[in-house]
Amino acid sequence: MTIAEVLEKLKRNDEGALAMFSTAGDPDRETSLELFKVLGDSGSDLIEIGIPYSDPLMDGPVLQRSYQRALNAGFNLADFPSYIEAVRASTPTPLLVMTCYNPVHKYGVRRFFRDISNAGVDSILLTDLPPEEWGESMDLARGFNLGTVFLVAPTTPSPRMEMLNDLSDPFVYCVSKMGITGSGQGLPDTLKEYVSFVKGIVTKPLLVGFGITTPEQAEMTGAMADGVVVGSALVSIIERHLDDNRNIFKFAGRFVNELKEALK
Repeated sequence: MTIAEVLEKLKRNDEGALAMFSTAGDPDRETSLELFKVLGDSGSDLIEIGIPYSDPLMDGPVLQRSYQRALNAGFNLADFPSYIEAVRASTPTPLLVMTCYNPVHKYGVRRFFRDISNAGVDSILLTDLPPEEWGESMDLARGFNLGTVFLVAPTTPSPRMEMLNDLSDPFVYCVSKMGITGSGQGLPDTLKEYVSFVKGIVTKPLLVGFGITTPEQAEMTGAMADGVVVGSALVSIIERHLDDNRNIFKFAGRFVNELKEALK
């Protein structure tokens, strides 16, 4: 199923979507491949795969360390399509790739879109590339059947939200607060009002990310939007259990299952 089909099915069942993020190759290739299988098996409705990058913009220390672990373990962008093929072989859960633009530019935009689409990626999120700078890349992505996901934030003006809603497919990623990922400050008190405001403008499915670390927060946020994105909290589990991969799978699977149950 595609992400759009999954989101539509969940909407019919009055169920919130769970998107889980982890970094490709963290802490090493084989462990991360098994982890993505665990995420799908444990209830993640879609999987967001981050490309390790040495100079991320909005990713906090937790994700930065995961990128460095993956790079230290030998992650190579040239091998990313074969990596995606391996993920796809282990789980039917649809895949979203998240990255900064620099790696895509270095790889070659057309070649990158072609290769990840052929490998089984559904959509792409380029965190630091505003739509005005996409140019012909938008048509390239769509030509390769890749969805293009864009971010809205508390500082995004209403007219820009309307534009991002038109361009974003199959969903809009709503950043819950300003700052970096994994900042440990929880969710803002004004989240309900903010999400309600965004929902008044955005007509596409809306998934909220940044600051969701517990099933209780997932349940609360899922009641406001169409689903949630969880990343740093999962990557922290990896970091805490680097000495025993079995515990990574055990605790990650349990965490995902608890989050999914909270969204039903």
